[in-house]
Amino acid sequence: TEILAQHSCIPVFLDEDLVQKHNFFSEDYLWPVFHNMKIFDSTITGDADMESFDKALWKSFLALNNAYAEVITNNGDEDTLVWIHDYELVMVPRFVYHRNPDFTTGLFLHCAFPSTEVMSCLPVREEILHGMLSSRLVTFQTFDYLRHFMSCCAEL
Repeated sequence: TEILAQHSCIPVFLDEDLVQKHNFFSEDYLWPVFHNMKIFDSTITGDADMESFDKALWKSFLALNNAYAEVITNNGDEDTLVWIHDYELVMVPRFVYHRNPDFTTGLFLHCAFPSTEVMSCLPVREEILHGMLSSRLVTFQTFDYLRHFMSCCAEL
């Protein structure tokens, strides 16, 4: 950690099981939804097993995001600019905001953002949107993804 400190880097130490569950949730639930796949609609997918949403994995996803927020708020202050990259950490802004609303967070999504129709299939859609809206700035790769995000916020 001393070498990291020389570069203003602060590690986040995580339990391997938590990381695996977080990655599973990110890759098997969020990634398809963010890429406009209706994975929780068996009439579209033909796969009744995918309709079940795993709340334990969601809690692991939240726990990892919360761990990052804890390290950020314990080591930064109101003058710290926190820039978060991609959907795997989409809830970090929310947890940072709850700890200290004066922190400035920005979020950039390196992936697509789904239409309202697809996002509405995700059981935790409102939590995800609230997490994103906790940032002072949310940016996207294309205007279409921004338009989808704005529509989701207005409709959901």
